[in-house]
Amino acid sequence: LGLAVLDGAEPALLRTAAAAPAVTAGTIRLAAGEHEQQDDADRSLVVLDGAGELLLPDGTARHLRAGTIAFLPRGQRVAWRVRDPLRAFVTAVR
Repeated sequence: LGLAVLDGAEPALLRTAAAAPAVTAGTIRLAAGEHEQQDDADRSLVVLDGAGELLLPDGTARHLRAGTIAFLPRGQRVAWRVRDPLRAFVTAVR
């Protein structure tokens, strides 16, 4: 519940139809090796350092290195093949 003023009009009450999503952010570290993941959140990530591949369900491999940006939709199962320990900044929206 909040107040808004539109073009000098009297304040109006605002209501949202649904609760705002929970957003979290932080840094993750993955050791060399293979890791599987399936999340209950939409995730965006930026690889800060390290190298490897992200293996998608259709068999496609996406190379990861510093500067790579990726989006993983909620519910998608992926596997990480990490060659050099990988560090990434990740945001999650639930």
